[in-house]
This record gives sequence, C-alpha cells and structure tokens, in this order.
Amino acid sequence: MAPTISIRRSRNDQLDAVVALEYRHERERALIKQAGFRYNGESRTWWLTGTAHAIAPRLYRLLSAGMRVEARSVERDDVAAAFDDAAAAGVAGAAAVANALRHPADDARPTTADAAAREPAGPSRRVARYNGQCAVTGRSYGPGTSIVQTANGWAIDDAETARVQHLAQTAPIRFSIGEGYGGRLHRPGEVIRARWRAADGTEQSGIVVVLGAAAQYYRHDGMSFGVGDESGYVYTTYARPATDEEAAPLLQREARARARRDAVRRLEQLAIDALRHGDRPAAPATHPAGRELCHSEYAARLGNYWIIPADEPGVVYYVHHNGLDGDDWSVNNLPGAILVRVADPDGALRQELDRLEATLADAQLSPA
Repeated sequence: MAPTISIRRSRNDQLDAVVALEYRHERERALIKQAGFRYNGESRTWWLTGTAHAIAPRLYRLLSAGMRVEARSVERDDVAAAFDDAAAAGVAGAAAVANALRHPADDARPTTADAAAREPAGPSRRVARYNGQCAVTGRSYGPGTSIVQTANGWAIDDAETARVQHLAQTAPIRFSIGEGYGGRLHRPGEVIRARWRAADGTEQSGIVVVLGAAAQYYRHDGMSFGVGDESGYVYTTYARPATDEEAAPLLQREARARARRDAVRRLEQLAIDALRHGDRPAAPATHPAGRELCHSEYAARLGNYWIIPADEPGVVYYVHHNGLDGDDWSVNNLPGAILVRVADPDGALRQELDRLEATLADAQLSPA
C-alpha cells in the first residue's frame, strides 16, 4: 500500500507535511527525497515545511506517483482552503492537492444524499480575493473576478475559458511549448507553422490556424514540467490545418525571408572576393562619387556598402569599414575604412548588385 502524507497546520501560514516510510518503500523514499523532505531521526518520519504555495507542486508530483495526502478532520477544510488560495494564485498542482484532501481514498463511500449535502452541484466557483492568473487561458485577473476550479487550477469563469476547455477536447491539433523553449500565447485566428504529435504518436508539421490557447504557470521546478526554466509558463495551442488560401500569406513571408537570407549570404561572399582579389587604391584614397547600394545591417561595424560610380564604366567599388578597436587600421585607405576597386567589364556585377538590392528592399518593405 502506498504511504500517506499527513498535512497539518504549523506556525503562521506554514504547513507541515509528514510521512512515515517502511523499508519496502524504496521508490517512495527516492521521490520523497527529490521533493525536499528531511528525515527526523527521533520520530523516524520525513518532514517538509512551507506555505501551500511552496509545497503544492511537490505534493502534486507525489500524488501523481500514487501516494496519498490526508489531514485531520478538524483541520481538513482549513488546510484544503490554503491550497485553494494557492490554486487561485496560479500555483501548479494546488487544486489537485486540495481535492485529494477533501476526498481521501480511504473515506467511506458517501451516499447520494451525503454527497449532495457535502458538495455543490457542478464545479466549485468563488470570487477571487487576490490577483491571479487564469489556469486555462493565461489571462490575468484581479480581486472581485468570478473564478471557477478546473483540472489545471482556478480559471476566469467566462465564455472564453469555456471555449478553450471545449477546444481541449475537440481540436484536431494540439501542442505545448514552454516559454524557456520559445513558446508564447498565440492569438485565435493566427496562422503559424507548427510541429505536433498526432494521435498515433507520429511527429507531424505544417501550417495551422490557431483556434485557442491555454497557459499554465509553474512557480517551482519548471524544468520538470517542460517550461525550459526554473519557473514560467507552458503554453498549449489548439489548432486546425490551414487551407491553401489561409496559408498563402505565411508562405509568401517565408519565401521573402529565404530570399533575403540568400541575398545577405551572397553579398558576404562578394565582399570576401572583393577584399581578396580587388585593387586597393593607395592611401589616402578619394571616396568615389556614385550610387551607393547594398548597405549591410551591421550597425556595430558602421555598415559596408557598394558604389556604382557615375563616370567609370566597367568598375565597381566596395567600401569595408575597418575602424573598430582590434582592427588593423594600417591597411585603411579611407578614414576608418578600406576602399576596393573591382573590375566589372561586362556589367555582370552591377546587375547582380541591383538584383540583390531589390531583394533586400522587397524583404524590408513587406509586412510581417
């Protein structure tokens, strides 16, 4: 039989969680240690002391491993209420601990009349006393907000919460990403590229339309719950496959982004070739007059660019800034820069630079 953790009031708002283990409870002993319990040699029991907010996630993991929690009948409602407050503040697992305290597994099965007298019909509802985070949608709420208890914790009691809960059961696609791994709360109607695991366990990817999203906050041990950090949110997105018409704008943006990346890589290669094989006018050189194009975005290096001179056919110039600390200033033939003259007898380089400039401008002006 799995060991039972007894929870009782300590001092101030602290709670004591106490469990006695037998020699056969090797697995449970390892879990108890991982949860932060400390052994008391006098009583031969394991103890964990803290507020409901602090210990709820640890107790929830132990509940998930098959252990049970209990409280003395005179304190049961009071202790469960402490975990209710933690759940209302968005603490992961607090609602499950409170529910387990109110319905211990070894209680006699109540009659229908007893159950009706003890439990209100439907989910538990209340008015929030503190600021909190909706356990279903991730929205913030303040004191006075109507909240309802869900499997994830306390959530805003409104149509949006009900809609997202319905999506959790009916949406054809769902996936979760912790904010430490780049996850965020997507807006309904947003068209995104995503990866998810299908019902048969296979990995799939594609463009989807967001139907709704949920967010759950983990205050402690976030790495164990997929947050990607010690604390933070795990965002769950509910979606459906996008139609060709819905996917078209995203595909266009992706195509422009690829074209821009290719253009930047090509300009980097042209710059390397110019510095290796071009002619460098003797210092001090004169900055050529002409049309400047293909400026780099590296603000820290002041930018590099090309010049199409107006009065020198068959020639293109490249300006490479070289004036930062650590640069070899002795090779400069312009103030803080290197001027390189590149032969272009057939105009092919000019045409390529014009094409690359147009690609960069198109990507820059295109809506995100």
